[in-house]
Amino acid sequence: MLPEINSLLRVAVGRSADPVDGLRASDVPSRVEDVESVLPGRHRVLVATPRFAGDVETPDVGTACTLTWTARTGIVELPAAFDSRVVGVTATAGDGPAVLRLWWLVVTGDAVPVQRRDYFRCPLALPVTLTTGVSGRTTDVGEGGLRCLTVGAPLDAGRLVEPVVGLADSTPLRLPGVVLRSNQAARAPDHADSVVRFEDPESQGDAVRRLLFAEQLRLRRLGLG
Repeated sequence: MLPEINSLLRVAVGRSADPVDGLRASDVPSRVEDVESVLPGRHRVLVATPRFAGDVETPDVGTACTLTWTARTGIVELPAAFDSRVVGVTATAGDGPAVLRLWWLVVTGDAVPVQRRDYFRCPLALPVTLTTGVSGRTTDVGEGGLRCLTVGAPLDAGRLVEPVVGLADSTPLRLPGVVLRSNQAARAPDHADSVVRFEDPESQGDAVRRLLFAEQLRLRRLGLG
């Protein structure tokens, strides 16, 4: 199964190695611009360049990616790999030419269905404090946990923390959890890149879902999701 041209989807570059947390390394909206067959049984998908933080840096050829979209049968994921970057120009009504930035992704496996609960997470940048003296911003938030960049050294895996996520229009969320992993951030050596699994996703789920629904609504209003 391949996504249809003009389908809205989400692109992840890399994927969390921890199946329990269900968080992608990055997961942002995009759109399918073209699908082509390069060899019998081998396909490429052309997508609008995802707007990642630091997306001026093009991934290396072969970097693993994941495409996620909603098909008639439900949510599906398709493994792929970065192939090349394309820059083009197209005419627009009244505003002159527009620059198109696109990625070719080579399909590397079969599409597989995913459970909606496992899928439901969003890339979100919100202020967060993990514990006394450890603060920064979230990069992904899901029903089961969050990923964040914090100033300072990595935390020990297994450490109990109580992330406090700051919200602009309501009381901050307090989400007790445990550090699954924490490493020095690749692009910010003075920061730690950490994944936290929530202690009790069932009891915390309603508050997290409200936050994620609000973000999904904002993306739809922008025409991105």
